Amino acid sequence: MSVLSEKAMLSHVRVSAWTARRIDRKVTDEVNESHGAANDAGRYNKLLVNKEALAPIQSAISAARTFHYSRTLPWQDDGARLLPAAAYLDYTARLRGIRADFDNAVDEFIKGYSKHVEDAKKRLGDLFKPEDYPGEAEIRARFDFKTIINPVPAAEDFRVAVGDAQAEIIRAEIEERAKEQLQEAVRDVYRRVSEVCERMVEKLRNYIPGNDNVKAQGIFRDSLVENVRDLALVLPALNITSDPRLSEIAERMRRELVRHDADTLRENEDLRESVADAAAAILADVSDFLA
Repeated sequence: MSVLSEKAMLSHVRVSAWTARRIDRKVTDEVNESHGAANDAGRYNKLLVNKEALAPIQSAISAARTFHYSRTLPWQDDGARLLPAAAYLDYTARLRGIRADFDNAVDEFIKGYSKHVEDAKKRLGDLFKPEDYPGEAEIRARFDFKTIINPVPAAEDFRVAVGDAQAEIIRAEIEERAKEQLQEAVRDVYRRVSEVCERMVEKLRNYIPGNDNVKAQGIFRDSLVENVRDLALVLPALNITSDPRLSEIAERMRRELVRHDADTLRENEDLRESVADAAAAILADVSDFLA
């Protein structure tokens, strides 16, 4: 496990945002009472600004989380994930770009904040309450985007002053837990391969081309191939244990599954069958590992 601390680190992406929602307890009580319901039967949750106003911010948050999970492996329950050193430069560069999008979106929202409040007066009618809207400075403070990088702790780093025998027991427990976490991280990579291959097999085999009179059935999007290509490209970095099986699978995915784009696969039945068969073969190999 000490070697792992040289090959990876822990990354935690923390993003916070103003939800622009507020429970209206007066309306909630009125609705529950008018229907003869208990006080906790339901609640009325107001959307304080038009949802489109926050859409660019939410889009950046979603992009950050999706990318973070795609380039890291599960590790701790507190949200920290294992980031391979081989993925660090691309990971941090991409997250800086996403954070810039987030910051720009927040700035635009703050610039239009007073107008959003004015619009809310019309949209909410009698439900509008000025006290629901903090000042611009407070609202700006509700938005934050942080990437926290820490080293992977090793059992030998345990330095608490306890008896030698007890310290050895604790170090052994730390080491065992780390091994279990690493095994789960490796399984996560295999699961990702399994998921994209299973989906590729299903979509390619269920696709029926259309013609002038009949629409195509079982259509699939361009992302079917793009998702496989993206995973194949990042697999070498995610292969934290240098597993030769994963290296081979990544090469097979690049060589057999993504040589042709989605349009070509839609047009060529023989290619669809060939790629589906290749994906099924990889799926079978991965399933043996996950069994």
